[in-house]
Amino acid sequence: MDKKIQKFLEGEDIKFEVIKHRKVYTAFNAAETQHINPKEVVKTVLVKFDKPLAFVTEFPAPQAAPKKAIKTSKSKAVPAPAPKVEKYSLALVAVPAGKHLDFKKIDTFVFDVQSKLYKKLVKQNPKLPKPIKVKSSIAKEKDIAAKLNTKYLLAPLEIYDLPLFMDKKLTLNKNIIFTAGSFTESVKVPSKQFFKATEPILGNFAK
Repeated sequence: MDKKIQKFLEGEDIKFEVIKHRKVYTAFNAAETQHINPKEVVKTVLVKFDKPLAFVTEFPAPQAAPKKAIKTSKSKAVPAPAPKVEKYSLALVAVPAGKHLDFKKIDTFVFDVQSKLYKKLVKQNPKLPKPIKVKSSIAKEKDIAAKLNTKYLLAPLEIYDLPLFMDKKLTLNKNIIFTAGSFTESVKVPSKQFFKATEPILGNFAK
């Protein structure tokens, strides 16, 4: 089992079971060899955007008013700190193993989310990048090698320093199964624990 994956699961106190199987190169083959419904197995794909996208990576806690301050009708509310924004050209998108990525859905979803967040946060951060329309596609091998430095299937975890999108259908499972960072091992985790710990961006990304 990959040490990064194990460290993440243990650090988040997620119960997990390592499943050994014959060598496979796709999530769908992993489902077949384990005789598991493909909807329970996660296929994680590295997706590339044609333009860098701004993602809100942190919402700072609102600042508390000074304890000695006397509240009056003229007192002003303490402004909320500006959210932290970072730009990414790559993201992880996870869908059930038996499904394919729908890039049109991904592109539409990303623009809609950007637009909603922009309206909500622009007052706090006037320099917030405006929403832009992008086209997504599967990242090339050189992108995977340069960014992730791995030859194995990708796990849907926050160990790659990238935004994580996951299809809502995966939340319907009692457990989900994904690569353990090996061609011959998968890991099974309870869905509720997993989604509570990872807090991915949920949407409809499959067809």
